[in-house]
Amino acid sequence: MRAMVFDGHAPLLEERDVPDPVARAGELLIDVHACGVCRTDLHVVDGELAQPKLPLVAGHEIVGVVPQAGAGETGFAAGDCVGVPWLGHTCGRCRFCLSGREISAMHRASPAIRSMARLCRTRRRKSALLPAAAAFVLVTPRRCYARD
Repeated sequence: MRAMVFDGHAPLLEERDVPDPVARAGELLIDVHACGVCRTDLHVVDGELAQPKLPLVAGHEIVGVVPQAGAGETGFAAGDCVGVPWLGHTCGRCRFCLSGREISAMHRASPAIRSMARLCRTRRRKSALLPAAAAFVLVTPRRCYARD
């Protein structure tokens, strides 16, 4: 599939062919219709993060359609419209998580596994069903928490 890849050699994303992702247990495969650009991606491109995992496919904060759910998944089905925010996983144990402030969690991760591509896989737990008639660009999550 085609994806926007940053390899660290230039401050540009390059369109490349990469292997299609496969949804694992607890994940969804998403046909990406709209994808946000997060400040974290810009930090990587600007060289502001130490030792990022390169090359990487940029992007999270997505809206799309599920073509396939991972093994045993019953909450989503092929054809469902979904939205995925930037915050996908937190530790669940720190004072922030325990007080309902996951956005400040000590350990957190993006739910989408790099989504500036035709397909991506994401953690099912943080995906939200959207109306089938949703205007994808209008409902794409647009905000990303930044500590700048």
